[in-house]
Amino acid sequence: MTEKLYYKDSFLRNFKADIVSYKEEKGEYHLVLNKTAFYPEGGGQPADKGSVASSKVKYVYEEKGEVYHIVDKLPEEKNNLDCKIDWQRRFDLMQQHTGQHVLSALIDDMYNAKTVGFHLGENHVTVDSDIELTDEELKEAEDKINEVIYKNENISSEFPGEEKLNDLSLRKAAVVDENIRIVKINGVDVIPCGGTHLKNTGQIGIISIIDQEKYKDGTRITFLCGKRALNDYNFKNDIITKARDILGVQNENINSEIERLKSELDDKEKNVEELKNELLDYRVEKLIKNSEKYNNYKLVNEVYEEGDYSDIRLMANKLVEYDDTIVIFGQKNNNTSRLILGKAANIEKLDMNEMIGEVMELLEGNGGGHEFFAQGGGSNPEKLAKAVELADKKIREEL
Repeated sequence: MTEKLYYKDSFLRNFKADIVSYKEEKGEYHLVLNKTAFYPEGGGQPADKGSVASSKVKYVYEEKGEVYHIVDKLPEEKNNLDCKIDWQRRFDLMQQHTGQHVLSALIDDMYNAKTVGFHLGENHVTVDSDIELTDEELKEAEDKINEVIYKNENISSEFPGEEKLNDLSLRKAAVVDENIRIVKINGVDVIPCGGTHLKNTGQIGIISIIDQEKYKDGTRITFLCGKRALNDYNFKNDIITKARDILGVQNENINSEIERLKSELDDKEKNVEELKNELLDYRVEKLIKNSEKYNNYKLVNEVYEEGDYSDIRLMANKLVEYDDTIVIFGQKNNNTSRLILGKAANIEKLDMNEMIGEVMELLEGNGGGHEFFAQGGGSNPEKLAKAVELADKKIREEL
């Protein structure tokens, strides 16, 4: 069975090992080493990456006590191989995981909020609590967590015997019955955990809660630790600096200035919408005036090669408010085509939903709607004119 060096020293970056066995699957090799510092994915913590000799370690997993290292090629030698952990990745994951322990312990202690979910992703970390927490409570918790970081509390781990284990006050019960590993953060947390951790809380650097949302009956907390938090601060500071310079105000006035501009923009958009509606009404009146009369019906037949589809659809809706009016609108948009068929409510003949299904076959697409109004889209804009012509012909045949 593989000797798990990551339990003895989570800061071990380089080591030598022998290949005990391997298996090939889908062009990749799954190596078993006599000892390893590579942490296999488990307990919410992603697997380490790195190299075994010149072979790149892409993923690590544990199966029946053995740790398997998936590599892109089989090393030429089998013994005394140089193995290297991707240390930047490992240290980042330890910062996030240890930060999660501190956060979960403190919200439990401060608000009796139990952690019921944990995800350590490549970009951020989330903790799910079993109760709802307010913004103020999470701000208070963030301050307390960073105080623990500043105190540089010691972190240790052990595999205690049954008697000692029973004497420990654990934040959470173990999920296994044997070989239970306990991680302790001095004065903060005692919990079963099989992951890799830092030596002291100061190495977390900083923790930043960047988002919170209601999740089931509790709160999902999104946070960053260490360099991730620093990168986030730098990113947001850059945004604030650029916004300050663009707006020409001091940092403390950015929010109020953005709110003022947003209100001003909303008013202008409202005015634009009103003017656009007036313009569309004018266009609709012109289309009605110039429509073709056929058997006492007004036929409005147009193909548009530019313009907003929502405006075209709105015009169609406005047109069918006029009695005895039938609309056939086509629109080309890059590699797509759209078709609208509509009729006024007083027209008993024609079923636009049924008709558009027949016409859309020509455009290699589909559509739908109801008896009075239907629309569809296809991938053959070259045949849009023919599709409009076909719809016009079918309509005339039924009138």
